[in-house]
Amino acid sequence: MFKSRQKEKLVSVILPVYNAEKTLKKALNSIINQTYKNIEVICINDGSTDTSSVILSVYKNKDHRIKIFSNNENKGIAYSRNYALNIAKGKYIMWCDADDWFEQDMIKKLVEPMETTPVDFAMCQTRIINDENLKERLLLEKIKYAINIPDGNIHSLDEKTFLDFSCVIWNKIFRKSIIDKYDIKCSLTSYAEDEAFVFKYLAVSQYYYCVHEKLYNYFRNESGITAERIYKRNSDALNAVDDVSKFIHKYKIKKYYDISTQLLAAKQVYYADLLEKTTDIQLSALQNKIEKSNTEKKKILDIFYTISDDYVEPLICSMTSVVKNANDNDVLNFHIIYNEIKNIEYIKDKLCFSNSNVEFIKLSDKQINRLGRLKNDVSTYKYFIPEIANGLEKCLYLDADTIITSSLSKLYDTQLKKNYVGVCEQAMDKEEKIQIIKLINANNYFNSGVMIMNIPLMKQDDITNKLIYARKNLENYLKNPTNDVLNLIVDGKFKLIELTYNLQTELYETLNPFFCYANDEVKFAMEKPVIIHYSGTKKPWNSVSPHMYKEEYFKYLRISPKNHLCYWKNV
Repeated sequence: MFKSRQKEKLVSVILPVYNAEKTLKKALNSIINQTYKNIEVICINDGSTDTSSVILSVYKNKDHRIKIFSNNENKGIAYSRNYALNIAKGKYIMWCDADDWFEQDMIKKLVEPMETTPVDFAMCQTRIINDENLKERLLLEKIKYAINIPDGNIHSLDEKTFLDFSCVIWNKIFRKSIIDKYDIKCSLTSYAEDEAFVFKYLAVSQYYYCVHEKLYNYFRNESGITAERIYKRNSDALNAVDDVSKFIHKYKIKKYYDISTQLLAAKQVYYADLLEKTTDIQLSALQNKIEKSNTEKKKILDIFYTISDDYVEPLICSMTSVVKNANDNDVLNFHIIYNEIKNIEYIKDKLCFSNSNVEFIKLSDKQINRLGRLKNDVSTYKYFIPEIANGLEKCLYLDADTIITSSLSKLYDTQLKKNYVGVCEQAMDKEEKIQIIKLINANNYFNSGVMIMNIPLMKQDDITNKLIYARKNLENYLKNPTNDVLNLIVDGKFKLIELTYNLQTELYETLNPFFCYANDEVKFAMEKPVIIHYSGTKKPWNSVSPHMYKEEYFKYLRISPKNHLCYWKNV
Protein backbone atom coordinates (compact mmCIF):
# COMPACT_ATOMS: atom_id res chain seq x y z
CA MET A 1 0.00 0.00 0.00
CA PHE A 2 1.03 3.58 -0.61
CA LYS A 3 1.26 5.59 2.60
CA SER A 4 1.85 9.26 3.12
CA ARG A 5 5.21 10.27 4.58
CA GLN A 6 5.91 13.30 6.70
CA LYS A 7 9.23 14.13 5.04
CA GLU A 8 8.75 15.88 1.73
CA LYS A 9 10.32 14.15 -1.27
CA LEU A 10 12.52 16.27 -3.54
CA VAL A 11 10.75 17.70 -6.59
CA SER A 12 12.81 18.97 -9.54
CA VAL A 13 11.15 21.87 -11.37
CA ILE A 14 12.66 22.44 -14.81
CA LEU A 15 12.52 25.99 -16.19
CA PRO A 16 13.99 26.66 -19.68
CA VAL A 17 14.75 30.37 -20.19
CA TYR A 18 15.25 32.28 -23.43
CA ASN A 19 14.91 36.07 -23.56
CA ALA A 20 12.21 36.05 -20.89
CA GLU A 21 13.11 39.20 -18.94
CA LYS A 22 9.51 40.46 -18.93
CA THR A 23 7.96 37.34 -17.36
CA LEU A 24 10.80 35.46 -15.67
CA LYS A 25 10.41 37.05 -12.22
CA LYS A 26 6.77 36.06 -12.00
CA ALA A 27 7.57 32.48 -12.96
CA LEU A 28 10.40 32.21 -10.43
CA ASN A 29 8.37 33.80 -7.64
CA SER A 30 5.52 31.36 -8.22
CA ILE A 31 7.92 28.43 -7.84
CA ILE A 32 10.05 29.48 -4.87
CA ASN A 33 6.98 30.64 -2.91
CA GLN A 34 5.27 27.27 -3.11
CA THR A 35 3.79 25.82 0.08
CA TYR A 36 5.79 22.69 -0.76
CA LYS A 37 9.39 23.57 0.13
CA ASN A 38 11.62 20.62 -0.80
CA ILE A 39 12.32 21.56 -4.39
CA GLU A 40 15.21 22.24 -6.73
CA VAL A 41 14.64 24.73 -9.55
CA ILE A 42 16.78 23.85 -12.57
CA CYS A 43 17.02 26.90 -14.82
CA ILE A 44 18.55 26.40 -18.26
CA ASN A 45 19.55 29.74 -19.81
CA ASP A 46 19.33 28.94 -23.52
CA GLY A 47 21.63 31.63 -24.90
CA SER A 48 19.49 34.61 -23.82
CA THR A 49 20.59 38.00 -25.16
CA ASP A 50 18.44 40.14 -22.82
CA THR A 51 18.73 40.54 -19.02
CA SER A 52 17.42 37.05 -18.24
CA SER A 53 20.85 35.89 -17.05
CA VAL A 54 21.05 38.79 -14.60
CA ILE A 55 17.60 38.03 -13.19
CA LEU A 56 18.58 34.38 -12.74
CA SER A 57 21.75 35.33 -10.88
CA VAL A 58 19.86 37.64 -8.52
CA TYR A 59 17.35 34.95 -7.67
CA LYS A 60 20.04 32.31 -7.20
CA ASN A 61 21.71 34.52 -4.60
CA LYS A 62 18.39 34.84 -2.78
CA ASP A 63 17.43 31.14 -2.87
CA HIS A 64 19.90 28.23 -2.74
CA ARG A 65 17.34 25.91 -4.32
CA ILE A 66 17.81 27.63 -7.68
CA LYS A 67 20.44 26.10 -9.96
CA ILE A 68 21.54 27.80 -13.18
CA PHE A 69 23.02 26.11 -16.24
CA SER A 70 23.74 27.92 -19.50
CA ASN A 71 23.92 26.89 -23.15
CA ASN A 72 26.65 28.72 -25.06
CA GLU A 73 24.12 29.38 -27.82
CA ASN A 74 20.37 29.08 -28.38
CA LYS A 75 19.80 25.33 -28.78
CA GLY A 76 16.05 25.19 -28.34
CA ILE A 77 13.64 24.24 -25.58
CA ALA A 78 13.83 20.49 -26.25
CA TYR A 79 17.62 20.43 -25.84
CA SER A 80 17.33 22.47 -22.63
CA ARG A 81 14.66 20.22 -21.17
CA ASN A 82 16.63 17.07 -21.95
CA TYR A 83 19.77 18.57 -20.44
CA ALA A 84 17.89 19.40 -17.26
CA LEU A 85 16.47 15.87 -17.04
CA ASN A 86 20.00 14.46 -17.01
CA ILE A 87 21.00 16.48 -13.94
CA ALA A 88 17.70 16.47 -12.02
CA LYS A 89 17.93 14.75 -8.62
CA GLY A 90 14.29 14.84 -7.56
CA LYS A 91 12.00 11.86 -7.07
CA TYR A 92 9.47 13.79 -9.15
CA ILE A 93 9.78 16.02 -12.22
CA MET A 94 7.68 19.11 -13.00
CA TRP A 95 7.98 21.75 -15.70
CA CYS A 96 7.29 25.45 -16.02
CA ASP A 97 7.74 27.76 -18.99
CA ALA A 98 9.36 31.13 -18.32
CA ASP A 99 6.24 33.07 -19.30
CA ASP A 100 3.86 30.96 -17.17
CA TRP A 101 3.38 30.53 -13.42
CA PHE A 102 2.22 28.08 -10.75
CA GLU A 103 -0.56 28.61 -8.25
CA GLN A 104 0.93 28.66 -4.75
CA ASP A 105 -0.04 25.11 -3.77
CA MET A 106 0.33 23.41 -7.17
CA ILE A 107 3.32 21.25 -6.24
CA LYS A 108 1.80 20.16 -2.93
CA LYS A 109 -1.49 19.15 -4.53
CA LEU A 110 0.22 17.15 -7.27
CA VAL A 111 2.77 15.44 -5.03
CA GLU A 112 0.12 14.22 -2.59
CA PRO A 113 -1.53 11.65 -4.93
CA MET A 114 1.91 10.51 -6.14
CA GLU A 115 2.82 9.62 -2.56
CA THR A 116 -0.49 8.15 -1.46
CA THR A 117 -1.80 6.29 -4.56
CA PRO A 118 -0.27 3.86 -7.10
CA VAL A 119 -0.47 6.31 -10.01
CA ASP A 120 2.34 6.93 -12.50
CA PHE A 121 1.63 10.63 -12.88
CA ALA A 122 -0.81 13.32 -11.80
CA MET A 123 -2.24 16.29 -13.66
CA CYS A 124 -4.25 19.43 -12.95
CA GLN A 125 -6.44 21.83 -14.88
CA THR A 126 -4.91 24.82 -16.64
CA ARG A 127 -5.90 28.42 -17.10
CA ILE A 128 -5.11 30.15 -20.42
CA ILE A 129 -3.96 33.77 -20.29
CA ASN A 130 -4.56 35.32 -23.71
CA ASP A 131 -3.41 38.90 -23.29
CA GLU A 132 -1.09 40.27 -20.62
CA ASN A 133 -3.04 43.57 -20.61
CA LEU A 134 -6.26 41.94 -19.47
CA LYS A 135 -7.00 42.12 -15.77
CA GLU A 136 -6.23 38.88 -13.99
CA ARG A 137 -9.51 39.11 -12.08
CA LEU A 138 -11.44 38.69 -15.32
CA LEU A 139 -9.19 35.85 -16.43
CA LEU A 140 -9.76 33.95 -13.23
CA GLU A 141 -13.49 34.14 -13.82
CA LYS A 142 -13.89 33.80 -17.56
CA ILE A 143 -11.00 32.10 -19.34
CA LYS A 144 -11.81 28.48 -20.11
CA TYR A 145 -9.56 25.53 -19.36
CA ALA A 146 -6.65 24.89 -21.69
CA ILE A 147 -7.07 21.19 -21.15
CA ASN A 148 -10.22 19.24 -20.39
CA ILE A 149 -9.43 16.44 -17.99
CA PRO A 150 -11.71 13.51 -17.03
CA ASP A 151 -14.09 13.59 -14.12
CA GLY A 152 -13.02 11.69 -11.02
CA ASN A 153 -9.53 11.20 -9.63
CA ILE A 154 -7.78 7.90 -10.44
CA HIS A 155 -7.99 6.66 -14.03
CA SER A 156 -6.46 3.81 -16.02
CA LEU A 157 -4.93 4.25 -19.46
CA ASP A 158 -6.26 2.40 -22.50
CA GLU A 159 -6.12 2.84 -26.27
CA LYS A 160 -8.92 5.44 -26.39
CA THR A 161 -7.55 7.43 -23.46
CA PHE A 162 -4.11 7.30 -25.04
CA LEU A 163 -5.20 9.01 -28.27
CA ASP A 164 -7.42 11.61 -26.62
CA PHE A 165 -4.94 12.57 -23.94
CA SER A 166 -3.72 16.03 -23.01
CA CYS A 167 -0.30 16.19 -24.63
CA VAL A 168 1.15 19.20 -22.77
CA ILE A 169 3.98 18.68 -20.31
CA TRP A 170 3.54 21.56 -17.88
CA ASN A 171 0.32 20.61 -16.01
CA LYS A 172 1.70 17.25 -14.87
CA ILE A 173 4.07 15.68 -12.36
CA PHE A 174 6.13 12.65 -13.42
CA ARG A 175 8.12 9.96 -11.64
CA LYS A 176 11.85 10.32 -12.35
CA SER A 177 12.31 6.55 -11.95
CA ILE A 178 10.05 5.88 -14.97
CA ILE A 179 11.79 8.56 -17.04
CA ASP A 180 15.19 7.04 -16.28
CA LYS A 181 14.09 3.43 -16.78
CA TYR A 182 12.84 4.07 -20.31
CA ASP A 183 15.20 6.94 -21.18
CA ILE A 184 12.29 9.21 -22.03
CA LYS A 185 13.32 12.44 -23.72
CA CYS A 186 11.74 15.32 -25.62
CA SER A 187 11.93 15.20 -29.42
CA LEU A 188 14.49 17.63 -30.79
CA THR A 189 11.97 19.71 -32.74
CA SER A 190 11.00 23.38 -32.58
CA TYR A 191 7.43 22.44 -31.68
CA ALA A 192 5.69 19.32 -30.33
CA GLU A 193 8.72 18.31 -28.30
CA ASP A 194 6.60 18.01 -25.16
CA GLU A 195 3.96 15.94 -26.96
CA ALA A 196 6.49 13.24 -27.79
CA PHE A 197 7.70 13.17 -24.18
CA VAL A 198 4.17 12.88 -22.77
CA PHE A 199 3.05 10.16 -25.19
CA LYS A 200 6.16 8.07 -24.52
CA TYR A 201 5.54 8.40 -20.79
CA LEU A 202 1.86 7.46 -21.28
CA ALA A 203 2.86 4.35 -23.19
CA VAL A 204 4.63 2.89 -20.15
CA SER A 205 2.07 4.10 -17.59
CA GLN A 206 -1.00 2.36 -16.15
CA TYR A 207 -2.75 4.88 -13.88
CA TYR A 208 -2.96 8.65 -13.48
CA TYR A 209 -4.60 11.07 -11.06
CA CYS A 210 -6.65 14.18 -11.87
CA VAL A 211 -6.67 17.24 -9.60
CA HIS A 212 -9.74 19.28 -10.53
CA GLU A 213 -8.27 22.70 -9.85
CA LYS A 214 -6.71 25.27 -12.17
CA LEU A 215 -3.19 25.23 -10.73
CA TYR A 216 -1.13 26.12 -13.81
CA ASN A 217 -1.37 29.46 -15.62
CA TYR A 218 -0.42 29.32 -19.28
CA PHE A 219 0.31 32.60 -21.02
CA ARG A 220 -0.35 32.33 -24.76
CA ASN A 221 1.47 35.03 -26.67
CA GLU A 222 -0.46 35.39 -29.91
CA SER A 223 1.79 38.08 -31.38
CA GLY A 224 3.76 36.83 -34.31
CA ILE A 225 1.49 33.86 -35.00
CA THR A 226 1.71 33.27 -38.75
CA ALA A 227 0.65 30.61 -41.20
CA GLU A 228 4.32 29.67 -41.55
CA ARG A 229 4.63 29.07 -37.81
CA ILE A 230 1.47 26.98 -37.83
CA TYR A 231 2.84 24.98 -40.76
CA LYS A 232 6.06 24.43 -38.82
CA ARG A 233 4.24 23.25 -35.73
CA ASN A 234 2.07 20.81 -37.66
CA SER A 235 5.11 19.52 -39.50
CA ASP A 236 7.03 18.98 -36.26
CA ALA A 237 4.04 17.22 -34.72
CA LEU A 238 3.88 14.81 -37.64
CA ASN A 239 7.65 14.22 -37.49
CA ALA A 240 7.37 13.46 -33.78
CA VAL A 241 5.03 10.57 -34.67
CA ASP A 242 8.10 8.62 -35.75
CA ASP A 243 9.82 9.25 -32.42
CA VAL A 244 6.86 7.94 -30.42
CA SER A 245 6.27 5.00 -32.76
CA LYS A 246 9.90 3.91 -32.46
CA PHE A 247 9.66 4.11 -28.68
CA ILE A 248 6.53 1.95 -28.60
CA HIS A 249 8.15 -0.72 -30.75
CA LYS A 250 11.51 -0.54 -28.96
CA TYR A 251 9.84 -1.50 -25.69
CA LYS A 252 7.33 -3.86 -27.37
CA ILE A 253 4.25 -2.10 -26.02
CA LYS A 254 2.03 -4.17 -28.28
CA LYS A 255 -1.33 -2.83 -27.15
CA TYR A 256 -0.43 0.50 -28.78
CA TYR A 257 1.05 -0.89 -32.04
CA ASP A 258 -2.05 -0.23 -34.13
CA ILE A 259 -2.41 3.39 -33.04
CA SER A 260 1.23 4.37 -32.62
CA THR A 261 1.39 6.16 -35.96
CA GLN A 262 -1.71 8.26 -35.25
CA LEU A 263 -0.68 9.69 -31.89
CA LEU A 264 0.60 13.16 -32.57
CA ALA A 265 -1.14 13.59 -35.92
CA ALA A 266 -4.38 13.65 -33.93
CA LYS A 267 -3.04 16.76 -32.17
CA GLN A 268 -1.83 18.61 -35.26
CA VAL A 269 -4.60 21.23 -35.15
CA TYR A 270 -3.88 22.20 -31.55
CA TYR A 271 -3.77 25.88 -32.53
CA ALA A 272 -6.83 25.75 -34.78
CA ASP A 273 -8.38 28.65 -32.89
CA LEU A 274 -5.58 30.90 -34.15
CA LEU A 275 -6.33 30.29 -37.82
CA GLU A 276 -8.63 33.31 -37.89
CA LYS A 277 -5.49 35.44 -38.02
CA THR A 278 -4.49 34.02 -41.39
CA THR A 279 -5.79 35.11 -44.77
CA ASP A 280 -8.26 32.99 -46.73
CA ILE A 281 -5.47 31.90 -49.07
CA GLN A 282 -3.22 30.92 -46.15
CA LEU A 283 -6.09 29.09 -44.49
CA SER A 284 -6.85 27.15 -47.65
CA ALA A 285 -3.20 26.23 -48.09
CA LEU A 286 -2.95 25.07 -44.50
CA GLN A 287 -6.10 22.99 -44.77
CA ASN A 288 -4.75 21.28 -47.90
CA LYS A 289 -1.51 20.53 -46.09
CA ILE A 290 -3.34 19.00 -43.12
CA GLU A 291 -5.61 16.92 -45.37
CA LYS A 292 -2.60 15.65 -47.28
CA SER A 293 -0.82 14.66 -44.07
CA ASN A 294 -3.92 12.78 -42.92
CA THR A 295 -3.98 10.67 -46.07
CA GLU A 296 -0.27 9.87 -45.93
CA LYS A 297 -0.45 7.56 -42.93
CA LYS A 298 2.66 5.89 -41.68
CA LYS A 299 3.01 2.19 -42.43
CA ILE A 300 4.84 -0.08 -40.03
CA LEU A 301 6.91 -2.88 -41.58
CA ASP A 302 8.27 -5.53 -39.20
CA ILE A 303 11.19 -7.25 -40.90
CA PHE A 304 13.00 -10.28 -39.46
CA TYR A 305 16.48 -11.61 -40.25
CA THR A 306 18.55 -14.47 -38.80
CA ILE A 307 22.34 -14.18 -38.73
CA SER A 308 25.62 -15.82 -37.82
CA ASP A 309 29.15 -14.38 -37.89
CA ASP A 310 29.49 -15.29 -41.57
CA TYR A 311 26.54 -13.09 -42.49
CA VAL A 312 27.15 -9.86 -40.56
CA GLU A 313 28.31 -7.94 -43.61
CA PRO A 314 25.54 -9.25 -45.94
CA LEU A 315 22.98 -8.41 -43.24
CA ILE A 316 24.20 -4.81 -43.05
CA CYS A 317 24.08 -4.49 -46.84
CA SER A 318 20.55 -5.90 -46.97
CA MET A 319 19.29 -3.59 -44.22
CA THR A 320 20.96 -0.62 -45.90
CA SER A 321 19.16 -1.40 -49.15
CA VAL A 322 15.81 -1.63 -47.33
CA VAL A 323 16.31 1.75 -45.65
CA LYS A 324 17.62 3.54 -48.75
CA ASN A 325 14.64 2.43 -50.86
CA ALA A 326 11.85 2.84 -48.30
CA ASN A 327 8.96 5.23 -48.90
CA ASP A 328 8.78 8.37 -46.77
CA ASN A 329 5.84 6.92 -44.81
CA ASP A 330 7.48 3.52 -44.18
CA VAL A 331 8.35 2.89 -40.53
CA LEU A 332 10.92 0.08 -40.48
CA ASN A 333 11.26 -2.24 -37.49
CA PHE A 334 14.19 -4.63 -37.94
CA HIS A 335 14.34 -7.75 -35.72
CA ILE A 336 17.65 -9.67 -35.84
CA ILE A 337 17.59 -13.21 -34.40
CA TYR A 338 20.93 -14.73 -33.41
CA ASN A 339 22.62 -17.12 -31.00
CA GLU A 340 26.33 -16.36 -30.74
CA ILE A 341 27.94 -13.44 -32.62
CA LYS A 342 31.43 -12.00 -32.09
CA ASN A 343 31.41 -8.47 -30.67
CA ILE A 344 27.61 -8.39 -30.69
CA GLU A 345 27.50 -5.49 -28.22
CA TYR A 346 29.69 -3.41 -30.53
CA ILE A 347 27.36 -4.15 -33.44
CA LYS A 348 24.27 -3.30 -31.39
CA ASP A 349 25.77 0.02 -30.36
CA LYS A 350 26.88 1.10 -33.84
CA LEU A 351 24.28 -0.37 -36.20
CA CYS A 352 21.58 2.23 -36.66
CA PHE A 353 19.64 3.74 -39.54
CA SER A 354 17.44 6.80 -39.79
CA ASN A 355 13.66 6.25 -39.70
CA SER A 356 14.05 2.71 -38.40
CA ASN A 357 14.32 0.64 -35.23
CA VAL A 358 16.79 -2.21 -34.83
CA GLU A 359 16.16 -4.96 -32.27
CA PHE A 360 18.60 -7.80 -31.63
CA ILE A 361 16.93 -10.95 -30.29
CA LYS A 362 19.17 -13.61 -28.76
CA LEU A 363 17.61 -17.04 -28.65
CA SER A 364 16.96 -18.16 -25.10
CA ASP A 365 18.65 -21.20 -23.56
CA LYS A 366 15.31 -22.96 -23.71
CA GLN A 367 14.97 -22.29 -27.45
CA ILE A 368 18.54 -23.43 -28.10
CA ASN A 369 17.91 -26.63 -26.15
CA ARG A 370 14.83 -27.31 -28.26
CA LEU A 371 17.03 -27.21 -31.37
CA GLY A 372 19.48 -29.69 -29.89
CA ARG A 373 22.18 -30.64 -32.38
CA LEU A 374 20.80 -28.04 -34.81
CA LYS A 375 21.65 -25.10 -32.51
CA ASN A 376 24.48 -23.86 -34.76
CA ASP A 377 22.40 -24.02 -37.94
CA VAL A 378 21.29 -20.41 -38.37
CA SER A 379 18.78 -21.43 -41.05
CA THR A 380 16.63 -23.05 -38.35
CA TYR A 381 16.32 -19.84 -36.31
CA LYS A 382 13.54 -18.62 -38.58
CA TYR A 383 11.39 -21.43 -37.17
CA PHE A 384 11.01 -19.37 -33.97
CA ILE A 385 9.57 -16.27 -35.66
CA PRO A 386 5.90 -17.22 -35.00
CA GLU A 387 6.73 -17.32 -31.28
CA ILE A 388 8.99 -14.26 -31.20
CA ALA A 389 6.61 -12.13 -33.28
CA ASN A 390 3.59 -13.11 -31.20
CA GLY A 391 1.26 -10.09 -31.12
CA LEU A 392 1.97 -9.01 -34.69
CA GLU A 393 -0.57 -9.68 -37.42
CA LYS A 394 2.12 -10.32 -39.98
CA CYS A 395 5.83 -9.86 -40.59
CA LEU A 396 8.32 -10.15 -43.42
CA TYR A 397 11.24 -12.56 -43.23
CA LEU A 398 14.32 -11.94 -45.41
CA ASP A 399 17.45 -14.01 -45.81
CA ALA A 400 20.51 -11.86 -45.14
CA ASP A 401 21.77 -12.50 -48.70
CA THR A 402 19.11 -10.23 -50.24
CA ILE A 403 19.23 -6.74 -51.70
CA ILE A 404 16.10 -4.60 -51.96
CA THR A 405 15.66 -2.12 -54.81
CA SER A 406 12.37 -0.38 -53.92
CA SER A 407 9.87 -0.05 -51.07
CA LEU A 408 8.59 -3.27 -49.54
CA SER A 409 5.27 -1.64 -48.66
CA LYS A 410 3.26 -3.29 -51.45
CA LEU A 411 4.67 -6.72 -50.64
CA TYR A 412 3.82 -6.18 -46.98
CA ASP A 413 0.21 -5.49 -47.94
CA THR A 414 -0.17 -9.06 -49.26
CA GLN A 415 -3.42 -10.55 -47.93
CA LEU A 416 -2.71 -14.06 -46.65
CA LYS A 417 -6.19 -14.95 -45.32
CA LYS A 418 -5.94 -18.68 -44.40
CA ASN A 419 -2.41 -19.15 -45.76
CA TYR A 420 0.59 -19.42 -43.46
CA VAL A 421 3.01 -17.59 -45.78
CA GLY A 422 3.33 -15.63 -48.99
CA VAL A 423 6.31 -16.97 -51.01
CA CYS A 424 7.82 -17.42 -54.47
CA GLU A 425 8.33 -20.73 -56.22
CA GLN A 426 11.84 -22.17 -55.92
CA ALA A 427 13.93 -21.75 -59.07
CA MET A 428 15.45 -25.17 -59.84
CA ASP A 429 15.56 -27.98 -62.35
CA LYS A 430 12.00 -29.25 -62.82
CA GLU A 431 12.93 -32.94 -62.61
CA GLU A 432 14.72 -32.37 -59.32
CA LYS A 433 11.78 -30.33 -58.08
CA ILE A 434 9.34 -33.10 -58.94
CA GLN A 435 11.39 -35.58 -56.90
CA ILE A 436 11.29 -33.31 -53.84
CA ILE A 437 7.57 -32.67 -54.27
CA LYS A 438 6.92 -36.40 -54.33
CA LEU A 439 9.16 -36.98 -51.32
CA ILE A 440 7.38 -34.44 -49.10
CA ASN A 441 3.96 -35.04 -50.70
CA ALA A 442 3.50 -31.38 -51.74
CA ASN A 443 1.78 -29.66 -54.65
CA ASN A 444 4.65 -27.28 -55.38
CA TYR A 445 7.93 -26.19 -53.86
CA PHE A 446 8.71 -22.66 -52.64
CA ASN A 447 11.85 -20.78 -51.60
CA SER A 448 11.82 -19.66 -47.94
CA GLY A 449 14.36 -16.84 -48.29
CA VAL A 450 11.56 -14.28 -48.60
CA MET A 451 8.33 -14.89 -46.68
CA ILE A 452 5.34 -12.81 -45.64
CA MET A 453 4.22 -14.64 -42.50
CA ASN A 454 0.72 -14.95 -41.03
CA ILE A 455 1.77 -14.86 -37.36
CA PRO A 456 -1.61 -15.51 -35.63
CA LEU A 457 -2.36 -18.55 -37.81
CA MET A 458 1.15 -19.99 -37.48
CA LYS A 459 1.04 -19.47 -33.72
CA GLN A 460 -2.42 -21.00 -33.48
CA ASP A 461 -1.32 -24.14 -35.33
CA ASP A 462 1.92 -24.52 -33.35
CA ILE A 463 4.05 -24.31 -36.50
CA THR A 464 7.29 -23.67 -34.60
CA ASN A 465 7.21 -26.99 -32.73
CA LYS A 466 6.12 -28.85 -35.86
CA LEU A 467 9.05 -27.45 -37.84
CA ILE A 468 11.60 -28.31 -35.16
CA TYR A 469 10.24 -31.84 -34.73
CA ALA A 470 10.21 -32.52 -38.48
CA ARG A 471 13.69 -31.10 -39.00
CA LYS A 472 15.17 -33.26 -36.22
CA ASN A 473 13.53 -36.45 -37.38
CA LEU A 474 13.70 -36.11 -41.18
CA GLU A 475 17.06 -34.43 -41.62
CA ASN A 476 18.81 -37.51 -43.00
CA TYR A 477 16.13 -38.06 -45.64
CA LEU A 478 16.08 -34.54 -47.11
CA LYS A 479 18.43 -32.80 -49.55
CA ASN A 480 17.68 -29.23 -48.39
CA PRO A 481 16.37 -29.88 -44.86
CA THR A 482 15.45 -26.34 -43.74
CA ASN A 483 13.53 -25.47 -46.90
CA ASP A 484 12.07 -28.97 -47.36
CA VAL A 485 10.67 -29.02 -43.83
CA LEU A 486 8.99 -25.63 -44.30
CA ASN A 487 7.33 -26.89 -47.48
CA LEU A 488 6.27 -30.09 -45.70
CA ILE A 489 4.70 -28.39 -42.65
CA VAL A 490 3.08 -25.52 -44.54
CA ASP A 491 1.41 -28.28 -46.57
CA GLY A 492 0.10 -26.18 -49.42
CA LYS A 493 -1.16 -23.32 -47.23
CA PHE A 494 0.93 -20.70 -48.98
CA LYS A 495 0.12 -17.87 -51.33
CA LEU A 496 2.29 -17.51 -54.41
CA ILE A 497 3.56 -13.93 -54.77
CA GLU A 498 5.11 -12.20 -57.77
CA LEU A 499 8.55 -13.44 -58.76
CA THR A 500 9.89 -9.89 -58.64
CA TYR A 501 9.92 -10.29 -54.84
CA ASN A 502 12.48 -13.11 -54.91
CA LEU A 503 14.77 -13.11 -57.94
CA GLN A 504 16.96 -16.12 -57.11
CA THR A 505 20.45 -16.97 -58.39
CA GLU A 506 19.29 -20.41 -59.60
CA LEU A 507 17.19 -18.68 -62.25
CA TYR A 508 20.43 -17.97 -64.14
CA GLU A 509 21.68 -21.53 -63.82
CA THR A 510 18.59 -23.47 -64.88
CA LEU A 511 16.60 -23.50 -68.09
CA ASN A 512 12.86 -23.01 -67.56
CA PRO A 513 12.93 -23.51 -63.75
CA PHE A 514 9.28 -22.74 -62.89
CA PHE A 515 5.92 -24.45 -63.02
CA CYS A 516 3.81 -21.46 -61.95
CA TYR A 517 5.40 -18.39 -63.53
CA ALA A 518 4.80 -17.61 -67.20
CA ASN A 519 7.66 -16.42 -69.39
CA ASP A 520 6.46 -12.80 -69.34
CA GLU A 521 6.34 -12.87 -65.51
CA VAL A 522 9.91 -14.17 -65.41
CA LYS A 523 11.04 -11.54 -67.90
CA PHE A 524 9.42 -8.73 -65.89
CA ALA A 525 11.05 -9.97 -62.66
CA MET A 526 14.46 -10.09 -64.32
CA GLU A 527 14.05 -6.55 -65.64
CA LYS A 528 12.56 -4.98 -62.51
CA PRO A 529 13.35 -7.04 -59.40
CA VAL A 530 12.22 -5.68 -56.04
CA ILE A 531 14.21 -8.27 -54.05
CA ILE A 532 17.46 -9.68 -55.41
CA HIS A 533 18.25 -12.98 -53.69
CA TYR A 534 21.80 -14.36 -53.86
CA SER A 535 20.52 -17.87 -53.12
CA GLY A 536 22.59 -21.02 -53.45
CA THR A 537 26.28 -21.35 -52.62
CA LYS A 538 27.76 -18.81 -55.05
CA LYS A 539 27.69 -15.44 -53.28
CA PRO A 540 28.97 -12.13 -54.66
CA TRP A 541 31.31 -11.66 -51.67
CA ASN A 542 33.10 -15.02 -51.80
CA SER A 543 32.92 -16.37 -55.35
CA VAL A 544 32.02 -15.58 -58.94
CA SER A 545 28.24 -15.26 -58.73
CA PRO A 546 26.20 -15.92 -61.87
CA HIS A 547 23.51 -13.51 -60.65
CA MET A 548 22.73 -10.77 -63.13
CA TYR A 549 22.55 -8.19 -60.31
CA LYS A 550 25.65 -9.20 -58.33
CA GLU A 551 27.06 -5.66 -58.52
CA GLU A 552 24.08 -4.34 -56.55
CA TYR A 553 25.57 -6.00 -53.48
CA PHE A 554 28.76 -3.94 -53.70
CA LYS A 555 26.76 -0.79 -54.40
CA TYR A 556 25.11 -1.07 -50.99
CA LEU A 557 28.28 -2.34 -49.34
CA ARG A 558 29.92 0.98 -50.20
CA ILE A 559 27.19 3.00 -48.49
CA SER A 560 26.72 0.70 -45.48
CA PRO A 561 27.65 1.95 -41.97
CA LYS A 562 31.44 2.31 -42.13
CA ASN A 563 31.96 1.29 -38.52
CA HIS A 564 30.73 -2.16 -39.37
CA LEU A 565 32.83 -2.51 -42.46
CA CYS A 566 35.81 -1.86 -40.19
CA TYR A 567 34.48 -4.41 -37.71
CA TRP A 568 33.98 -6.97 -40.46
CA LYS A 569 37.50 -6.61 -41.83
CA ASN A 570 39.02 -7.01 -38.37
CA VAL A 571 37.15 -10.18 -37.36
